[in-house]
Amino acid sequence: MTQTTRNVRKLCIDYFSYVKRAWAISMLCKALGVCVGAVGVLVQPLTQGSSIIVFVLVIISDVFTWQSDRRRGDAEALRRKLDYEDSLGWTISGAELSDFLARAPQMVRASIDDEKHENYFASKDVIGSERALKNVQESAWWSKHLAEKMWRFMLVVNFVSVSLSVLLLLISVNSISSPETLSSVGRVVISVLMLIFSLGLIRLTLGYHSFSQKTHRIEERAGEMLKSSVSEVDVLKLFTEYHLSRAAAPLLPDWVYDRNKQYLNKLWNQFRPE
Repeated sequence: MTQTTRNVRKLCIDYFSYVKRAWAISMLCKALGVCVGAVGVLVQPLTQGSSIIVFVLVIISDVFTWQSDRRRGDAEALRRKLDYEDSLGWTISGAELSDFLARAPQMVRASIDDEKHENYFASKDVIGSERALKNVQESAWWSKHLAEKMWRFMLVVNFVSVSLSVLLLLISVNSISSPETLSSVGRVVISVLMLIFSLGLIRLTLGYHSFSQKTHRIEERAGEMLKSSVSEVDVLKLFTEYHLSRAAAPLLPDWVYDRNKQYLNKLWNQFRPE
């Protein structure tokens, strides 16, 4: 792997961090919009002002969602090219790299000059089908476990949010006699449920779960293919299937990677030796 390739990999990683930040800001604005709307319903004098705030937050959320989706397509394309280069030796051309840098946000362009690096894949095989299979197996294994942790985390968030809302409603019905107070509690519960659906938390849970299952199957298929003689076309089919699954899956937040990076690296190096 050349120094240029390493720098481009760092650029790709930083680009994805940019995409994820835009996605996180979009989610935060949606959450704030629902919260402000709930306050506006509960506190009538704030209703008119809160409507304007909610409108602004919705616009900001849509802008950052559009920005995240648009930039993600470029980042996914660069990652595919880097994986093909590392696995099969398909070098990224200067024209492709210059076009990418021209479109990239200014804040991430400097990564191309960063000399600090670390190998992205563990395989030390020569360029070819076997290295490609080991790379896709390793990447799918990582994605499987990170997506698994995310869908379980999201499941807990959904369960706790709904459970607390229902519990609050039940306690209120049994202990509060004031119709006005009961109405306010009901609005709070409805706001929490609206927040879950507005942020797409259930959809995210299902998306992470589906991605975990798909990458598990891809990892197993890569292992089976390593035991037999396969053509480069078969390897490319598996590589393409994996990258399509990644592109269709929800983004994996940086924090789940950072939190599990050291432990998963240790497991891979200890139990999946070359």
